[in-house]
Amino acid sequence: MNNLNKMKKNLLLIMLSFLSIVFSQTTHIVNSGAYYYSPSELIIDQGDTVVWINDGGTHDVNGDLNSITSEPFNNPVTFDSPATSVAGAEIFTFIFNVPGLYNYDCSVGSHAINGMVGSIIVNEVNEIVDCVDNDASAVALASMWNPDITGCSDAVPYFELVGYPCSTDLSVLGMSGTIADICECSCAQTTIVDIIVDSESHNTLEAAVIAAELADDLSGDGPFTVFAPTDAAFDALPVGTVESLLVDPTGDLANILLHHVYSGSALSTDLSDGMMIPTLFGTELEVTFTSDGVMIDNAMVTVADITADNGVVHVIDAVLTIDQNCGDDDDTISDYFGNFSINDCGGLISYLMTNYNYTNLQACNWDGTPMVDLNNLLISDLCECSCSDININIIENDKINSNFRLVNLLGEYIQKPVYNSPYIKIYNDGSIEKIFITKSTNY
Repeated sequence: MNNLNKMKKNLLLIMLSFLSIVFSQTTHIVNSGAYYYSPSELIIDQGDTVVWINDGGTHDVNGDLNSITSEPFNNPVTFDSPATSVAGAEIFTFIFNVPGLYNYDCSVGSHAINGMVGSIIVNEVNEIVDCVDNDASAVALASMWNPDITGCSDAVPYFELVGYPCSTDLSVLGMSGTIADICECSCAQTTIVDIIVDSESHNTLEAAVIAAELADDLSGDGPFTVFAPTDAAFDALPVGTVESLLVDPTGDLANILLHHVYSGSALSTDLSDGMMIPTLFGTELEVTFTSDGVMIDNAMVTVADITADNGVVHVIDAVLTIDQNCGDDDDTISDYFGNFSINDCGGLISYLMTNYNYTNLQACNWDGTPMVDLNNLLISDLCECSCSDININIIENDKINSNFRLVNLLGEYIQKPVYNSPYIKIYNDGSIEKIFITKSTNY
């Protein structure tokens, strides 16, 4: 209990120091008068506040368009104020949260051209660490079993090795909380979303993942493998593509992003030439080894194996396109059903609907019995285009099963399951069943 109290005191001291940092940000005063800002040049820290005071006359603070050239100042953040003519009044107040160089002037009359201009340099302030490792408490806890532990960086791997993850409840030892409460930083996990957000070359992908509401999903346990297109890859798309996708971000945009994600961990050493990787969208990506490197469908891997706690990221130089082309194998249909004067997919589906009262759905689900042996295929396998808009039910024990739906781990209904992947069966009575489908699975 003494260690716990000590930990609490340490946390309190850290919180107090955090508050002192937050409230130590500075307010700077700039006086504004007849053709001057004083001081006209400022160097401040990120998060500081600047207040402009009117010494007399009519003045404003214009950080938008240069009053002399009419060109934009291109400041990191644009600001502008109304004019004020009250002596001693506050013209404008602005908090500079974004570092960089800011230029501004007074847009009233000819004030700017007569020298009423100013500049502010905002220095970046290192981010405040929002986690704490209480090494003393970690050593006290671990020393019961391992006296060589020197802090959380040693304690967390040791605890995990012996079967006590960061989520372990410490109440059995007469302590409150978990190991993660003692070793916040060492227990903090880096997700693939963190990697994308922290990358300077994946701003578009970051915005897309957030807009598509996939950030929480991809921050989950995983593991996931993400093939991450760079900003340059998105810029290479036809003009207006990204903007049009953002109109309905949880629709086509989300589907395209899911086309870049594999539900599993695939390091570069796990890839092989010709390998097919199933995606969360239900599509497949082909791996191709070339003399220049590794291709994933139409994209080259430029940086491989950026690992996170819940998966791995591979940087690619192009957005992976979804092959929307389908094909009706009319030649095979003719080979199987030519004796019945049926020579294409459309004719076969129409024949079944007319002569056997099949629905379009049942026709696409049909396996040929008893007319022909399709070698374990369904009509939908041979007639992709003709059946592409049909919500295929699952065949179970040679009968059409309509008492459940199959969904992936994102809750999307699946028409054609991908082998070696996990799914959930949702029955009409509301019950569910987790299954992992292989070629031999009787689902």
